[in-house]
Amino acid sequence: SHWRIGSCSAMSSGQLLEDWYSTPTVRDCKQTDATMEWLELMATREAAEPIDPNRLEAAIERGIPSDLRERAWLTFSGAAERMAQHPQVYRQLYERIGHF
Repeated sequence: SHWRIGSCSAMSSGQLLEDWYSTPTVRDCKQTDATMEWLELMATREAAEPIDPNRLEAAIERGIPSDLRERAWLTFSGAAERMAQHPQVYRQLYERIGHF
């Protein structure tokens, strides 16, 4: 059998190390920074602490990561607070229109 760079003796001829081990996920640093920024902003808002409006505006202009948009909307719109204050209303609305 021929050896190839990145091969291992337990592998069959022609297999690469990458065939056995998955390549680690490489995250986009900008996306990771944005996620960290939004998590911090939401935690600050949820703790009812003041947020610098310029910081929030800059974060909005850079965009909200898609996996955080639902939570961000609930947090900054005040919907999460209203849902917590009136859980029956949310449940009734969901039962009425949640089947669509």
